[in-house]
Amino acid sequence: MAKQVKAKKQTKQNTGKKKRRDPHETLTLKYWLGGAAAVAVLVGLVVLASVLLTRAERVKFVYADGMLTRTYDNRVFLKAPDCYEILFPLGNTYGESEDFPVYQVGFYNKYGVLSSMDDENYLTDSEHRFYYGNMVVLPTLDETEALLEFSADTVRFGEFEEDESFVVYFSSLTNKNAPDATDFVNEYLTGRRYVGDGLPQKTYRVQLTSAKYDYLSYILYLVECDNGDYYLYSPADKAKSIAMDAEWFDSFHQKPDTAVTTDK
Repeated sequence: MAKQVKAKKQTKQNTGKKKRRDPHETLTLKYWLGGAAAVAVLVGLVVLASVLLTRAERVKFVYADGMLTRTYDNRVFLKAPDCYEILFPLGNTYGESEDFPVYQVGFYNKYGVLSSMDDENYLTDSEHRFYYGNMVVLPTLDETEALLEFSADTVRFGEFEEDESFVVYFSSLTNKNAPDATDFVNEYLTGRRYVGDGLPQKTYRVQLTSAKYDYLSYILYLVECDNGDYYLYSPADKAKSIAMDAEWFDSFHQKPDTAVTTDK
């Protein structure tokens, strides 16, 4: 009986004692934390090295007087007039100047894949401006012969939103069912100077695109006056305003809630 009481007391004493941590467990945790920290540092160094390497691989340019000059071979790219804009800048930065990043120009090939155009002659920036090499001949709106070299397949009309940082295109003309797009541009080419007394009320952005130049768009500006008149002008020649038939724009105010396509 005495032995049983003594055994119970010893059991209680053992139960009340705290379990001591195995020193091997402490070392294991310490090494695990140290290893995790080392891995995190290594990953950070790899990412940093990758960023620095990517920046080092970017082609350097100098921008001055409307020209981009590639520094490693002094090749010059001219800035196209503001009426030309690139449709598809490629996402990855190709190069950089002190003023802005430089991108390659994209186009959709026959398989529907966005591909890169020759970077010896076609470059753009974050504002979709077009810089071209000496092998490029810019398409024109030939007023003399009333021929549309740009051959517009689609004309889109857009409104500026917020701080004019992007445009919502709400209406368009195409050549699929009728030659409306070409007729519209030919009216601009053969039209008369606007001499009306209307006061500008609203300005729309007009974008011309063509299958012949599937990487490029031609930009015009349409002005709606308070007396119902409309006229078009090019950013390349802002002083020249051409009167346009108001019937082209009857649909502008009929369905104001149809703006669904957003762009730049």
